[in-house]
Amino acid sequence: MKCLYNQLSSIVHHDSSSSKGILAMPDQLDEATEYIKKLEQNVADLKRKKDSLVNADENLNKCISSKKCYTLNSPVQIEVHEKGNAVEVILVTGLECQFVFTEAIRIVHEEHTEVVNASYSVVGSTVFHSIHAKVIKYI
Repeated sequence: MKCLYNQLSSIVHHDSSSSKGILAMPDQLDEATEYIKKLEQNVADLKRKKDSLVNADENLNKCISSKKCYTLNSPVQIEVHEKGNAVEVILVTGLECQFVFTEAIRIVHEEHTEVVNASYSVVGSTVFHSIHAKVIKYI
């Protein structure tokens, strides 16, 4: 029995602040019980966190596959560079903000420019759009 107590004592983490030298057997059992309860609570917390992350990931995948997802917090970066009669528009969006590209094309057309080239590249969950246009001169 003493061998089992020694094995238990060697496995259980001891706080240096609570260790006051050698503990009696009942105190060692109480300490081991508290330690095991803390570990069980940590495992339960980690399982809940894992489940919430898995659910969030599944919801994002459903959202992306249905293409009906848009959040107001989705960041969009827009850069416009003008070089003579050439205009370059760079958009950086998330996967859920594909409508931003079509809106940018619409705005470019409204400003009397002709789209020469448009392309995009996906890196992870970020989409980089590039629109090259030239200004149409009306006489």
